[in-house]
Amino acid sequence: AGPFSFLQIPGGKTTCRTHLVILVSAVLVALILLAGGWGILVYMDNSKDDRAYAAAQTGGDIRHYKAYLTQYTLGRHVREADWAIEDLEWQAVPKNVSGYIAYLKSYPNGLHAEEARIQADDLAWSDHAGKGNVSGLRQYLEIFPEGRNANEAREGIERKLRCNRAYAEKELMEVAKLGGVVEAKSDGASNQFSTKQGRAHSDTYFNNGSMTTYYHDGSYTSQDGVEVRYHINNNSRFLVFNSVEGTASFRTRAGAIAKGLLGAWLGGAALAAQGKSTDEAIVGGAKKGYDWARHSQKIVITQAIQPGHSYAGRVSMKARYKVLNSEFKAERIRAVISEPLLEQTTAPGC
Repeated sequence: AGPFSFLQIPGGKTTCRTHLVILVSAVLVALILLAGGWGILVYMDNSKDDRAYAAAQTGGDIRHYKAYLTQYTLGRHVREADWAIEDLEWQAVPKNVSGYIAYLKSYPNGLHAEEARIQADDLAWSDHAGKGNVSGLRQYLEIFPEGRNANEAREGIERKLRCNRAYAEKELMEVAKLGGVVEAKSDGASNQFSTKQGRAHSDTYFNNGSMTTYYHDGSYTSQDGVEVRYHINNNSRFLVFNSVEGTASFRTRAGAIAKGLLGAWLGGAALAAQGKSTDEAIVGGAKKGYDWARHSQKIVITQAIQPGHSYAGRVSMKARYKVLNSEFKAERIRAVISEPLLEQTTAPGC
């Protein structure tokens, strides 16, 4: 009898229980062998995974981490590699609004998303609000409609538009009465003499409101006419001059002297008869005579003149003798408030 004789029955036959024990034992042994082999394989694979990630860390740049992710799509360090790539990209982000926004598009919920939003918001506010106009504030709101400075931007837009419009309406009133805003004057005048007498001429220059006339000396007895040059400066901030009506004029040298003397004599006599002093009478009469020597022509400018721009024109008139001085006076301006300029420009104090 052997050691398992107690499992046997007379006749040497094995029971069902014996077969079951043998089968279970075999399965257990197989499973142990398989588990051991699997464990060895997993250990070896994990070891390769770890070494590959360590190599990526040693390389230290994005391409090394991406190479690891390509090789180990489901590796043990996938999340760490993703974080490392994001952190490297964050370090390379240009420190401006577009750079931070580009980062947020790639990593809306990234490790540095909150910091990127704050930095982009603050920079956009500094860039656009720093322009000091409504247009800049609107640009900020287009990027950050719910940004950290959105409420201040909306309040600023409303305040600046209200202030700019009030300033523009004052400009409109000033232009209506031709006060202060409009600069309209002559750039000078030239005599155009008969070709037989040469090209003698005189020019009038304006400096700080003073007027000086320079004459070309020459012997001549006749002339064809005078060309008066003038300009209009739109010195407003918010107005467009759609049309300007005015008068270009000049005085001739001989005419002013002759009529001035006549006016002084006639006016002096008339004013003296009224009890005026002789000096007052002569000066007053001379001024009248000076005005009689004025030659003028109505001018209508239909070109729209934008704020900060000038219109230069010229007109020729028949005249005799040398030019003493010339001028252009704006008498009526049709102006409108430019709505775009209310957003692009900021008035003083606004």
